Order: sequence, then structure tokens, then C-alpha cells
Amino acid sequence: MSAPFRPLNALPPSFGYPFEREFAACKRMLHFIKHEILEGHRDLPTQVDHVVLLETTKVVNTFEAILHLALDGFGVQAEMLLRPMFEAVVTAAWAQRHPVDVEARYPLHREFLLNLWARARRESGLYADIGTPDPLSPEDEARAVAWFGQFGQRSWTGHSFREMAQEFVELAESPNDLHLANYLKLVHPFVNWMLHSSGLSFYRLLAFEEEGPTATVGPSRVAIRDAMDMGWNLAVLVVDVYMDQFGLEPGDRFSRCALDVWAAFKGPDLIKNLGRNDPCPCRSGLKFKTCHGRQSN
Repeated sequence: MSAPFRPLNALPPSFGYPFEREFAACKRMLHFIKHEILEGHRDLPTQVDHVVLLETTKVVNTFEAILHLALDGFGVQAEMLLRPMFEAVVTAAWAQRHPVDVEARYPLHREFLLNLWARARRESGLYADIGTPDPLSPEDEARAVAWFGQFGQRSWTGHSFREMAQEFVELAESPNDLHLANYLKLVHPFVNWMLHSSGLSFYRLLAFEEEGPTATVGPSRVAIRDAMDMGWNLAVLVVDVYMDQFGLEPGDRFSRCALDVWAAFKGPDLIKNLGRNDPCPCRSGLKFKTCHGRQSN
């Protein structure tokens, strides 16, 4: 039986792929995360365990989707996936720090949305009635509306993603906190502009590979490298949360894998000429040895 999807190692024959080094490093990282870290059973005794596992899976699957889009030359569409990827990273990290809130809100949010969904299907008349889930008590429904909004429009955490991410800006307890803070300043607004602002989103759709700007219908080189670069960084951040939650050690192989991806985007000679006490080129303000260089320890 043939594979249902085209594998990532099949380069499009009609598209001269310009980012083979970066793509190959991302693909190795994806494979390592899926088959060396996430594969296998995990005991999930708490709601926080469930949340961290599911949000990590969401991030990794989205990263794989970004690589497929990037491989086919749809970098702008790949960039659009960075927002749910970033939000899943923030949710996993926030949940780990707020286990009491997770236990109270996560299951209630699920039941609340199931009730809203069943009600909406029934009232629309467009879809088959799926029956009525167990109704919430008046007290639970009032609490759910207060936390999640009348239409369930807010996150199960009851907070906006900006509010949750702001914690990492204020705490800055680790290099990962600093990177999440920087993503809040750059990635989140950038992707929002991409999705909602014609000023930036239309500009990102243009290729400048010929004599002037060209709107390309189909694959192009636009935004491919940026999407992969931000994507792998977010994947590493959520894996750090995951391994900490389940008491796993990153190990030298994953550390080396992460460092190799980072170096692939920075250039082959960067690490060779970089001292451990030099400022990290990611501009976190930390020394290389305590930031991205900690993966080479």
C-alpha cells in the first residue's frame, strides 16, 4: 500500500529549492522530536499532563505542516500557521505554571463548548442533531460564561494569549522565557498583521525575484526561510516544556540537533568563530553559553 502523503524528502522536480540546508536540518529535528521524544506511552495522571501533551502534539504537527508548505513554495501560508503554533507553546508553558487553574478550567471548558456546539447544530437546522450532552449546572454555566465568554470565544485558560505570554516577559526566569517574550514582541503581532492587515499581507505575497514586484500564483521563494526559522524555534520551546513536565532529560543528541538547526539558519561558519562568552547572535542579551550555546555543552 502506498503512503497517503508525499514524504518530506521528495523535493518538487519543477521548483529549484533554495533552502536545502535549512530544510534538511528542520526535517532532522522533526524526525527526532516525533520518534525519539514523543513516541511511546506517557502516563497522564493530571489535567496538566493532558494539556502539555496535546499542546505539544499540536505544535509538532503544525511544524510539520509548515515544512510541507515550505517545501512546496508556499511560505506565506506557512507563516500564517505560526500564530496557532505560538499560542499552543504559550498555553503549554502557562498550564505548567498554573496547575490549579488547569484542573478547574480545562474540563469545564470542554463540557461548555460541547453544549454550545450541540445547541448551535440543533438550532441551525443545517446538520444532523448529535443529541444533548450532559447539561451544565446553572453554577457551572455561569462560571464558564465568566471565564470563557458567552460564545466560548476565549481560551480555556480564561486569559488572552497576550496576558499569558506577558508572564514570561515579567518573570524572565530562563532563556526560554526570554525567547517567548521576544516572540510576543515580534512573531505574534507580525502574524496578526499577516492575517489581518492588507499593508503587510499583500506585501508578503509579492516576489521581488525579477525586475519588479510580482504577485505569483503558485509556488515562490517568498517567506519560506522565515517560516521555517520561526517554526523550529517554537518547536524547541514546546519540547522544553514537554520534557520538563514529564521529567525527561534532553540528552546530547537532541541538544546537538537543535544547535545544528540553529547553525543552519545562521550560516556554516558562525559557531566556528563564536566564543562561549560572546553575546548570543539571537540578541537575547545573554552569553552564547547560557543561551543557544547551552545546547553544545
